Amino acid sequence: YIIADPDEAWVLETAGKFWAAKRVENVYSISNALTIGSEWDMIHPEAIDHAMERGYCRKGFSFRDCYSDWFYTRMSRGRERRKYTMERLREKIGELGFRDFAEILRSHIGREWSPPKGSMRDICMHAGGLTRPSQTASSYIGELRRKLAVHWFTATSTPCISPYKPVFFEAGLPDMGPKPTGRYDPSTLWWRHERLHRKILCSYRYNAPRIRSRIERLEDELRREVKRLVDEANGKVEPEKLMEITSRAFREAEEILEESYREAKKGVCLNPFFAYFWWKANRSAGVKT
Repeated sequence: YIIADPDEAWVLETAGKFWAAKRVENVYSISNALTIGSEWDMIHPEAIDHAMERGYCRKGFSFRDCYSDWFYTRMSRGRERRKYTMERLREKIGELGFRDFAEILRSHIGREWSPPKGSMRDICMHAGGLTRPSQTASSYIGELRRKLAVHWFTATSTPCISPYKPVFFEAGLPDMGPKPTGRYDPSTLWWRHERLHRKILCSYRYNAPRIRSRIERLEDELRREVKRLVDEANGKVEPEKLMEITSRAFREAEEILEESYREAKKGVCLNPFFAYFWWKANRSAGVKT
C-alpha cells in the first residue's frame, strides 16, 4: 500500500499479520511484489524473529527476501513493472506532473505492441490468457493539497483508452448507473467502456491512436479549467461549481466513448489462444461487440 497526504507518504507492505513500513523520499513505486528490504522505518515487533525461526531467510534479514512468495512474485512480474516505473519516475524527479503520471500508467512494454502481444510486464495491462488472466480495471492520479485536492479517476478499465476525469470529495460523483457486476450491463459506465475495449482488441493499433488523441485533448482542457479554478479559488469553491466540472468531464468522456465505438473497426485475431480467451470471457459476461 502507498499511504499519502499533502505532507508525507509511506509504503506499507504486509505478509499475513507481519508488516514493514518505509517513509518515502522523492519517489516510490509498488507493483504486486514486496519492495522493502532492510531499510524499513517501522516493522512488526515479531517479524524478524518469526522469519528466522521458520527459516525464511537464507542470509541476513530482509522483509522483501524473507517474506516474498517466489512463484507468485515471478509470475506476476511485479519487480519488472516496478523497475520500469521507478526508472520513469527518477528521470523527472522534481518535474513530475499529470501528463508524466498518465503516460506511465498507460505504458505498454515492447515494440509494435498490441493486446495479443501484451504481458504481465505492462503497466496498463490487458488480459490475454492463462498467464495473463487479469487486466487494469481502473486507474487513478491524485493531486493532494490541503484544500481542493483533485482526484483524477478513469472509473473504467484500460487507461490507455480511458480519460482521467477530475473528482472533488467536496462535491461527489455524477450518476454513473448501477454498480457493475460480472455480467455486461449497458447502463453502467464501466461496461460501456469495456465493450469498446473488447471490440478493438484485435484492431488496437488502428483504433487506439485516434481514441487517445481525443482523450488527451479533453484532459488538457479539463486540466486548464481545474488549474484556473484552484488558482483563483484559494481553496473556497461551492460544491455545485466543482460538480459542474466533474459532470462535464464524465459527459464529454461519454461522447468520446460513443463516437469511438461507432467508428471502431473490429479486426481478426491471429493469435488463436488470445481469441479463444476473449470469446470465452465475452460469452460468460454476455458481451456482444
